[in-house]
Amino acid sequence: MVFGDGTEPHVAVRLTDQRAILALLTDPELRTGELFMDGRLVVENGSIYDLLDVLLRGAAGARSFLRFHPWKAARKA
Repeated sequence: MVFGDGTEPHVAVRLTDQRAILALLTDPELRTGELFMDGRLVVENGSIYDLLDVLLRGAAGARSFLRFHPWKAARKA
């Protein structure tokens, strides 16, 4: 998955297990930090600060850095 506009910083991350992917998809705002602290989201290029910069810059003021959040939409219904 690619985020950002191609400018610096360049960041690469690795999720260490399948459950980490599901956790990130269910609640990215909460789970990004939790997965990083648990060692299940590993920043392989750049830093955690660079990752947050890319994600938050891409959010353009939105509450979520994902454009579509199916779990939140389902909870509101």
